[in-house]
Amino acid sequence: MAERSTKFDCYSMAAIFTLASNILGEQFPTYVRKLNAQKARKKTISVWNDDVAARLSGCFASTDLDMFVRNCSDINELSDTVTDYIKFCEEMIIEKKTIKIYPNNKPWITREVIEAARRKHQLWVSGNRHEAKRCQVELNDLIKRSKVVYRNKIERCFKENDSKSTWKGLKTITGYKKKPSNAGERNDNADVVWGQSCTKQEKKRVNRIERKANRTISYTTTPWKTTITTTIQKQANKIIREQHHPLKDNYSFMPSGRRLRLLKCNTTRYQNTFVPSSIRLINSS
Repeated sequence: MAERSTKFDCYSMAAIFTLASNILGEQFPTYVRKLNAQKARKKTISVWNDDVAARLSGCFASTDLDMFVRNCSDINELSDTVTDYIKFCEEMIIEKKTIKIYPNNKPWITREVIEAARRKHQLWVSGNRHEAKRCQVELNDLIKRSKVVYRNKIERCFKENDSKSTWKGLKTITGYKKKPSNAGERNDNADVVWGQSCTKQEKKRVNRIERKANRTISYTTTPWKTTITTTIQKQANKIIREQHHPLKDNYSFMPSGRRLRLLKCNTTRYQNTFVPSSIRLINSS
């Protein structure tokens, strides 16, 4: 009786383990490689080299530009004609090449890195282990240098206040993707132009991206709020200096000549726009 009970317990435990493994197996998510989840996209690029530059320069040097001036009636027609001619020359001389961009490509990967990786793979397949190891050392050194070059590129964007390239680099580093929004709803991922109408959630998101970027490039950048304030003041001063700017009438000095006259803002939305915000910043500086 005891032996029968022991066998029954063993069969019961085996059934329990089998059932548990099946349940856990169903709960584990199926991992799909990013390379398989997304398709590679094709992109057409222009192949530039010294020969192409010399041929293009020779084409422009041998062109009679006065012919366009004589045959065009106004400046708009002249600019369109010259632009079309330049595009025509580029299409005729510059070679086009179609490349594949895979979803797992890193931004710091260059042509030299790809060629070194292919050369190392060919040596390894051919059985030349010694040369393959030497090529692997060169590949590692090339990857390190490529990462340093890309980091310096991002740092240069911060230092030169190139906001477009900076945000593009940050989105690449952090893997940020814009989520689609439904019609009639506020898009939380929309690009904020001047930063004054940012919500608390948007400010937290930007601060988080900024901290992550600082850790990635090992460099403390200028806070984004300071950059926004400086940009607004520069743009406002530029508008004040230009006599024929469309927004020039909104910037009128008070009799003292030191402060700008504040605009009447009936809504908070208008108060957070560029012109009222810039006037407040200039008066407070």
